[in-house]
Amino acid sequence: MDGQVAVLDIAAAQVHFGKLGRLDRVDVLLQPDADPARVAAGLRDRLPAGDRRRAPGGEKRQVEQMLGSFQLNLFVLSLIALFVGAFLVYNAMTVSVVRQRRQIGILRSLGMSRVGILLVVVGEGAAIGLLGSLLGAALGVLLPNGPLQAVSLTVSSLYAFIVPEALATPPATILQAVLSGLLVAVTASLAPALDAARVPRARSRPGCHGASAPPLPACSRRDTLAALRAGPCAIRAIGGRPLFGYAAALALLLGAILLCPMLLKTFQRSLVAVLRGSRLTVARLAAGNLGRALRRNSVTVAAMAVGLCMLVSVSTMIASFRQTVEVWIDQTIRADLYVSRAGRLVKGADARLPAELLSRIRSLPGVTDADGFRGLRLRDEQGTQFIVGAGDFDVMARRGRLPFRRGDSARILLDAQARDQVIVSETFAERYHLAEGTRFASGRPGERCVSASPGSITITRRRAASW
Repeated sequence: MDGQVAVLDIAAAQVHFGKLGRLDRVDVLLQPDADPARVAAGLRDRLPAGDRRRAPGGEKRQVEQMLGSFQLNLFVLSLIALFVGAFLVYNAMTVSVVRQRRQIGILRSLGMSRVGILLVVVGEGAAIGLLGSLLGAALGVLLPNGPLQAVSLTVSSLYAFIVPEALATPPATILQAVLSGLLVAVTASLAPALDAARVPRARSRPGCHGASAPPLPACSRRDTLAALRAGPCAIRAIGGRPLFGYAAALALLLGAILLCPMLLKTFQRSLVAVLRGSRLTVARLAAGNLGRALRRNSVTVAAMAVGLCMLVSVSTMIASFRQTVEVWIDQTIRADLYVSRAGRLVKGADARLPAELLSRIRSLPGVTDADGFRGLRLRDEQGTQFIVGAGDFDVMARRGRLPFRRGDSARILLDAQARDQVIVSETFAERYHLAEGTRFASGRPGERCVSASPGSITITRRRAASW
């Protein structure tokens, strides 16, 4: 609550809040040898219907579960960023070795060993990786301050007042980021360094680019297409995490990279055929050089393709979040006023409004509609939480914009009301493998899922009304 908490003795609280003899919560401390499951079963038989038993940290685990997928996506994107960085370093070092073959040959003629050449090239890649890692770590520490203030201002304006603390960046995290970038850069420099170490002493011709070497790690077209076919694999997630989906995306990316030399060669041949017989001498020379320097050009094209893939991935994720927020706002932020208890921020769904308040609000001048909403968090047999909400389907049909996969929203709501049906979200249906018209039972007999007292009321005013 960001320090916005008042602590009061329980007897004084019961007196001042009119709750003599009543309790909102009971904390149970178990004996060292007690079984929590058995105690919970005993509490179920002794507590009134509708009261909940909850282990400490349940909400925290729920929040961690919701944030887990988002953190996993960010982690995978960070791996893609390292992958892009590896290709960029590999491309830069390959071009550097190709351009400096004459100097490398001279150094070999002057007595420099192959190990010395290898260390020089790897050292150059390590310097690039260290500089880039330090710059990236500095930007990663400085840039989030602005977005953090903007997000906190939005949350404070729309939901609850929060005061974000200063960003804590442990030195271990910065060191891990720098070492990761340095390790990736050194690894990407090994292949060009080994190529430079193989340059013979007598080789000093500046025009020789080593075109006979394979442009990328050798693989057949069959293996390349097999990597591409790994993309649409549909293996179920492990622990709620689509690890095989990420592996399929990586295989698809590697397959596209391995196709770069073949695509570049095909493009070069087509370009030569188009320019054959033309007077564009510079273009014809460029097309011919494109095929002769296939090793260097294919690596450059692959690096650009991987960078573009990173850009598309980040843009897709941002657009997906933005579209989700826009749809949620369009279907949720529909009322002109929202009424709820101040204690709702602390007590959640237990902070109920009096049932008669809804009719009193509807009779106020200037109010055209009022909808009472009640929401409860329930658990299934596996302990997974879900939310059961209750509202006025007539008001939702007239004022709401709930998106459905097909059909008219108002008609679906009215039909569900007439048939005593419930409406579930697409996420809920996918989690429990439900189809339209399926019967779904949850909860224990005798438990009340929804109370007549609403937790909040949304009010829509008439056009002429002003508040």
